[in-house]
Amino acid sequence: MINRNLLFIIAIICSLIVISGCEAMQDPNDYLEMPGEIQVGYCTRLNSGKYEISLSWTMPAGGYSFNVVRSGNSYTSNTISNLYYVDSGLSQGTYEYKIYALKNTDRSLPAYIKIKINYSTYEITR
Repeated sequence: MINRNLLFIIAIICSLIVISGCEAMQDPNDYLEMPGEIQVGYCTRLNSGKYEISLSWTMPAGGYSFNVVRSGNSYTSNTISNLYYVDSGLSQGTYEYKIYALKNTDRSLPAYIKIKINYSTYEITR
């Protein structure tokens, strides 16, 4: 037979676990708004044979900066205050861009775009 005191202690521990888990959940309003959908302004082959791509997005006013992260053949991370980003010196291949809004020490979820650069065209995957 299980001791009543032991059951009581187990019930208290389970309650504390549930309560602490609920407190750890954050209100969705505590997160920064994500940047809007990323648009490609242009993708151009330069005289050097490398490519340059222009990306832009929207964001409500409010003193945001942005962290632009590119992965693909290489990785780069830049913090900027513009609503656009120009990436140059790219080779043919696939690049993934994530753009995070930053404000003070907070960071949003990222806007995302995947771009495959071919000789004369580019393909976008969202």
